[in-house]
Amino acid sequence: MGCEASDGPALRVDLRTDYVPGLEFARVRTEIGGGTGASGAFADHDAAATADYLEGVRVGEFEGLDAGDLSLTIQLLRLDGTTLASRLAVVRFSKSAGVTVLLSRSCADVTCPGTGDPATERACVAGSCVDPTCLAGDEETCAPPQCSEAADCAAGSSCMLPVCRGGACLLATDPDSCAAGMVCHPVLGCVAAAGDGGMACEIPCDPVLPQCGCEPADSCALAEDGNPECAPTPTPAPAIGEACEGAASCDTGLVCVSRPGGLCVQLCRGDADCVEGRCSRVVNSVAGARTQFRSCTMPCSPLVGDTTCPNGTRCVLSTQYDVDPPRVLADCDGPVGIRPEGDPCGDFTHCARGLACIDDVCRLLCDLAAPDCPSGLTCDPRSFLSADVGDFGICE
Repeated sequence: MGCEASDGPALRVDLRTDYVPGLEFARVRTEIGGGTGASGAFADHDAAATADYLEGVRVGEFEGLDAGDLSLTIQLLRLDGTTLASRLAVVRFSKSAGVTVLLSRSCADVTCPGTGDPATERACVAGSCVDPTCLAGDEETCAPPQCSEAADCAAGSSCMLPVCRGGACLLATDPDSCAAGMVCHPVLGCVAAAGDGGMACEIPCDPVLPQCGCEPADSCALAEDGNPECAPTPTPAPAIGEACEGAASCDTGLVCVSRPGGLCVQLCRGDADCVEGRCSRVVNSVAGARTQFRSCTMPCSPLVGDTTCPNGTRCVLSTQYDVDPPRVLADCDGPVGIRPEGDPCGDFTHCARGLACIDDVCRLLCDLAAPDCPSGLTCDPRSFLSADVGDFGICE
C-alpha cells in the first residue's frame, strides 16, 4: 500500500542490494517515518529471484507527499516475516523524483552511529556510518568510495564474485559455480535448493516442513545440541502425538519434546508452518538451551470428557506472551493431575481433566457457547479463558 493520490509530489524508490532474493529475502517493505503527513504509509514488494537487485529494482511508489525531508525505513524480510536487514534513508525533495537506496551486506554487523561518530551518522552505507541522506553511496554526504573497479573488492564465498557499483563493493552470485540442484549462498557457498514454493536453505538443512538440504533418504532433524542436521529417517517414525525417545526420534518435520513419556510435535517458525494448531512454544535442546525453532500446538478441548490429548497428557489453556497481542492457546501437556474440583492447587498439573487451577483452586471449566454446568451453577466467563479453540468460563 502507499499514500492516496493528491496534488503533492510523488516519490519512486528503487533498491540496490547484494542480499539474494528468494534465497535470503522474500519481501521488501518501504515505510515512511514520522514527521510527515504520510507517516506510517508503506509499500510492500515481493522479491523476484530473477530480478537484478544489484542494478536496482523498484520497490515502492508514494504519491501526494509533502515537500521537504522524508524519512524512509527499508526492510528486507525473510519468508517467515522476520527482518533480515534494514536501513534508514532521508530523502530531500521538492518535486516528484526517483531515488536509489543501497542496502548492502557489508553493513550487517555495523551499528550506527559508531563509537566516536557524529550523532548525525545514523545510517550504514557500504560498510560505513554516514548521514542518512546518503542513499546510493555516491552522494556528497557519503563516505569516500570503496572501489573504482571489482579488483578493489574482497571476494565472498566460493560461488560469489565481487562487483563495484557506484563506488560500493557488492557481491554477485556466479550462476555457473554450483552443480545442478544447488544454489549459491553468499556465506555458505553452494547449498541445496528449496522445493517448490520454498526458499533455499540458509542453514545446513531446514527441519521445518517443507524441508531442504538433505538427501532424499534422510530427514533434517534437531540434534541433542539443538542444531539441525541430516540423519536417516527413523523406522518406524512416530507421528504427531505419539510417544518418542530422543530429539531426532520422530517422523520428518517433528521433534520429541519432554512432555510425559516424550511426545512428537511439529516444528515451526510461524503459524503458517503448522498442519494444525498454532506456532507457540520455543523448543529447547536436550541441555535446555533455546533453539531458533518452536512447536505447533495440538488443538484440543479443556473440558471434562475430552480425550484428544495422547500419551498421558491433558488439554491445557495457556497464554503466549511473546506475540502482539498476547493470545490464549489450547495444547496438550502434562502430567494429568488427580485433585478434584474445589481442592487447592499450585498449577495445572495438580488438577484432574476438565479442571483448571484458578486462584489456587481447581475449578470446573465450561463452554460459554454450550454451558453444561452442574445444577445450580452457571458458566461465568473469564477473559483469560478465551482461547483459539473457543471461549470458556468456570462453573460457579
